[in-house]
Amino acid sequence: MTRSSVYASIVAMLQTDPHGALTALDRLAGPDRDTREAWDLRARALFFLGRQHEAYGDPATAITCWEQALQCHDASLDGELSVAIQELCHRTGVALAQAGRPAEALQIVDRGLALIQSERLAALRRQLEPPPPVSRTVPAPQRPAAAAPPPHASSSARSVRGDGALESAQRVSRRVAFNDLPPESRQRFVDCAQRRATPAPLHLEPTGGMAGPVVGFLLAAGVLASFAASGFGQAGGSSYDAPGWLVGYALLTFAVLASILAFVRARVTRWTLPYTPGTYLFPADIVIGDRDGSLVVLPLRELQSLKCVHHSTNGGYTHSLCHFQFSHELHSCRFNSQAAAEAVLQQLSQAERTQAAAAQIGDVETIAALDPLAALPGHTAVAAPVVRATPAWLRWRFAIAAAAGLVLAVPLWAGRNVLSDYSLFSETEVLGTEAAYRQYVVQGWLFKARAQERLPRVAFAEARRKGSVTALRAVLRNYPGSPVDAEVRAEIRAAYEKSRARFRAQAANADPVMVAFLEMLVDYMVAKDLSTVSVRFRSPNPAALAREDRRLSARAASSFRSMAPIAPHFEEKTARPRESAIVNRLDKAFAGIFPADVLALKMGPRLPAAGALSNDAPAILIDYDVAPSGMIYESSSNPLSKLFVGIKVVFKVSMRVPGAPRSFDFAMEVAPPQHFTVNYETPGAALAAFSGPSDERVYAVMAERAFDQLSTKLQRAFFPAADKPAPVRQK
Repeated sequence: MTRSSVYASIVAMLQTDPHGALTALDRLAGPDRDTREAWDLRARALFFLGRQHEAYGDPATAITCWEQALQCHDASLDGELSVAIQELCHRTGVALAQAGRPAEALQIVDRGLALIQSERLAALRRQLEPPPPVSRTVPAPQRPAAAAPPPHASSSARSVRGDGALESAQRVSRRVAFNDLPPESRQRFVDCAQRRATPAPLHLEPTGGMAGPVVGFLLAAGVLASFAASGFGQAGGSSYDAPGWLVGYALLTFAVLASILAFVRARVTRWTLPYTPGTYLFPADIVIGDRDGSLVVLPLRELQSLKCVHHSTNGGYTHSLCHFQFSHELHSCRFNSQAAAEAVLQQLSQAERTQAAAAQIGDVETIAALDPLAALPGHTAVAAPVVRATPAWLRWRFAIAAAAGLVLAVPLWAGRNVLSDYSLFSETEVLGTEAAYRQYVVQGWLFKARAQERLPRVAFAEARRKGSVTALRAVLRNYPGSPVDAEVRAEIRAAYEKSRARFRAQAANADPVMVAFLEMLVDYMVAKDLSTVSVRFRSPNPAALAREDRRLSARAASSFRSMAPIAPHFEEKTARPRESAIVNRLDKAFAGIFPADVLALKMGPRLPAAGALSNDAPAILIDYDVAPSGMIYESSSNPLSKLFVGIKVVFKVSMRVPGAPRSFDFAMEVAPPQHFTVNYETPGAALAAFSGPSDERVYAVMAERAFDQLSTKLQRAFFPAADKPAPVRQK
């Protein structure tokens, strides 16, 4: 990159933004910053920056800039600098002398003479220099004050006008209390701020309005409402806020009250301030009026840079921001219209030119006319506006909101829980179910006694609608001694009587002893709230079967054949499935008469090999024995296969009810048929003629035939009128 390209951007900024040009020079690398060209550019930037301060009516800063420019030793610029210093010092010295401030006039002229040689400035200094004091020992007589003629009114007005205008022209950044300003200045600023006088503000960005407190209130109130509504009246959830939630209620209540007090403060501010608080952009100043009655004045002649940026989103214009950079702070003004922003920039440029032209001719009055705080004649105020005192309690608004939040948090929390409980109970009453009332009894508190009182009757109504004895028994179990206890028991007895009537119709031709026994069984189960009867088995004696196996094996060995043993196939592990099948078939037969929750059969524990049995529960006892029937079976397809002993099964059935004078007993003997078929699989067709079914399979078929006959006999004993299979029980 060439040096000319390095300095090109700086050259472009010299006249429009000399302060920015100086900043850019300071940021250059060492070799580029110390060239002759860089020093010449620095001198030019300081020259133009001095011109800006001269236009703003700030001669001291302008001379400082030009003094630094002379130190850059740009020979081509020395002549212009000398002329500028001479003109500014002469013009300012004359103006200060006319304003009655000769000491300041001499000071500015001496500063110019220290920088340049100028006969014009030297002549002015001689005129301004006071004459030497006259040495007299006797003072001149003085006239009495009362005899002195009053000053002329017109001369007094010119003096005030000159002093106020000059002070306005030399104004600098400052913070002032509105009430400390002269009455004329207060009235003038209020008139300008309200556009009743000039200069009117080009733009105003108000602060401390109603929008912030309103949005804050809506946000805080919404969060508080959501916080309180969380789990409100929710069955099974967190319907009640725990005491620890009081912290959240206190914080959110504080936020709501703080927003309300901020709204009140904004309303009070409108009454206490004669102007709207905010940032005013005047043609020559930025004035920031706060809500405490202070004004921050930033003369635009102290501006270091001004940039206006037009913003857009997806190609569409959104807003413009004008950035006013001062030496110590940055201010931005937002415009919603590009045309409005450009119009303000044009007015600021026009005001700058007006001030520059007025400064050239020393017209401080024109510069003062652009000052909204200038105390100019013709703006006297009999009752000038003042900032009223803000009520003292508003200064403690956050402490008040915090204290009130702590106080109100408890009733808010308690009230929310009361309303949540009321809502939960109302929903419980609408649902009217046992589950809803039970949930409220566990969860609720205000209406808990009422819910407990209603719960048994609600549960009884649900059980009656279901028509289930199990549900009715649950009411007795869950609510013992309740007011509906007698009604529930009557409903259960009615269900048993209904089943008893069906049984009587089925057992019209059955054994009267069996019918009487089942009548006693039903009565016992109603009295004891029972619904199941155990079926218990006692399997054959394995030692006796083993002795028979040894005897038959010896008999078969005499004919050079082998006999398949019986004992291994009637052990408990092999007998259990056959016994379960009998229980299932018999239970299905009972299902056609008795619902499952009235009377059902279930597999009970096995009977002991010997000893007396307790009679403390209804049961069906089945004791069976297996013995050789005297028949020998062999395979019809394989004459060399094993021999199988024909078995007979003797069943002894006893049905007992505790407290009954007698049991219902019967016995039966079952033998296998002359011929029966055993289905089995062989490992291959070639071995089919020399293999046969397994021992276990053959004896299993014999036992199944015997147990099938027992099942049929039991069904016919209880339900002789049944001509078709019993329906499947609905569990």
